[in-house]
Amino acid sequence: MAPGVANGGKQPPTLVRGLRHDPHHAPELVLLHTVPQLSPQVRRWHASLFRRHPQTDVDKLTAKLIRRATAQARWDGGVTGSSFYFGMPPAIASLYCRQVMTVLQIAALHGFDPTNPARLVDLLVIQGRHPDAEAASVALRTAGATAPGVHLPNPFTSLRHALRHVPGMVGVRFNAFRRGGPVNATLSVAKVASYLVPVLGIPAWAIDQARATRKLGNDAVAFYALRTGPDPASGVLLPPPLKPRTRRLYEAGGLVLGLLLAILAAVLPLGGLTERWTVLVFAELFLVVTLGRLLWITRAGR
Repeated sequence: MAPGVANGGKQPPTLVRGLRHDPHHAPELVLLHTVPQLSPQVRRWHASLFRRHPQTDVDKLTAKLIRRATAQARWDGGVTGSSFYFGMPPAIASLYCRQVMTVLQIAALHGFDPTNPARLVDLLVIQGRHPDAEAASVALRTAGATAPGVHLPNPFTSLRHALRHVPGMVGVRFNAFRRGGPVNATLSVAKVASYLVPVLGIPAWAIDQARATRKLGNDAVAFYALRTGPDPASGVLLPPPLKPRTRRLYEAGGLVLGLLLAILAAVLPLGGLTERWTVLVFAELFLVVTLGRLLWITRAGR
């Protein structure tokens, strides 16, 4: 894929710089830098699938994809809702990448190129972050920019504003007790209570993330089933995929970070209702599996 440009014809900022200058567009910036790393392997997966099974039933395959993503979301949601705080970052990242990849795979199965920049617009609309393609395109083109004369927030303020968007990026909703029926109300209360009773958070977050992932997949199926004709021009181009050397550095950094989190988990108290060694064994298992899944999802398709 050729290097792209965004933000009015300028080279898109790096993720760190974009979040520093424009933390309120964190969902668009993260998506802008995530899709180019996932979409090439989705395209290879799609080509390989139809070479081996040219008569594959699209409906059955999309249903299988959603079931698999939902099952994996239960694991990541359970880790997120536990008292194992060191495992939350890779669990949330794994959940987010799996949701994005599932939508890209559904788009590919319906005949739409997963590497096309229009997929970013589709994702924002399917996620319900923007009401239509035009609004999503504008947000993507302006993400990361700082208006002249606007005071640049300090790094801690930018980080705080960016982190506020993380729950919504993976489908977490805390205001569901006001609407959505008794199931959403129960899950919302349980998620809030899980901060006081950690064991309660595991099933609550597992169920909630599974429901959010299933809904996203079903919404994507409905969205692409109604799409006809070629992709509309959005004016948004993707940044280039990471170079092999840069990718290897990121992977090495992820492994180092995982090792540091494992060490912290072994040194610092984790809480729990059982003996420390039992909690530690499960915590390290959660970390290894979740981090391994994240590295697998974001591999270069080799």
